[in-house]
Amino acid sequence: MVDHNRPVVSREGFVYIAVSLVFVVVLQHELGFLIALPVWLFVAFLLFFFRDPKRKVPAAPLGVICPVDGIVEVIGKRTDVYLDRPAIRIVVRMRYLGCRLVRSPVEGRIAALWTRSALKKMGSGHYKPRYALQIQTDEKDDVMMIVCSPIKQGIHCFFQAGERMGQGRRSGFNLFPARIVLYLPENSKMNVSVGSKVTAGTDIIANLVH
Repeated sequence: MVDHNRPVVSREGFVYIAVSLVFVVVLQHELGFLIALPVWLFVAFLLFFFRDPKRKVPAAPLGVICPVDGIVEVIGKRTDVYLDRPAIRIVVRMRYLGCRLVRSPVEGRIAALWTRSALKKMGSGHYKPRYALQIQTDEKDDVMMIVCSPIKQGIHCFFQAGERMGQGRRSGFNLFPARIVLYLPENSKMNVSVGSKVTAGTDIIANLVH
């Protein structure tokens, strides 16, 4: 399994932070600390914005882990247009100051990956989807995860179809706030409600039933 762990700061922020650090060091050397102070504060904000905290994934093989730091906006039964099945749909809106990383809700193999071009052909209207993953667990449960954002830039998926994803592992990055849409088997048991504040990698939002 590919390991995308990064210490302290997400790799997507390395360039921004490095450039800012070089600039502020030169600025302070030439003009002094007081002049450079606002830029130092900006560097501190970048370190916070691109933080990559370690999260302790709970031991729950059938648990569906929250993929992002956010707030649950929607829970309800809906037809899964990707797999053409009845399902439970959960929509989680990322918090503006939450971590920007996306984590895998379950452990399993990526059975299919839909890119922007494929999603456009499908005509899906799920909050402007940018990519969608069909994750099949070892128990043969299918979990759909769709990353949606009105802004197409700054969205990264770390995996390809056929690869395995570990439960709660880093699977993508969103530079701008986004919504994550999950389609779960219709008999799944919910652990959250609309309005719940959830944390990526640690909170179990649902359980798959066998």
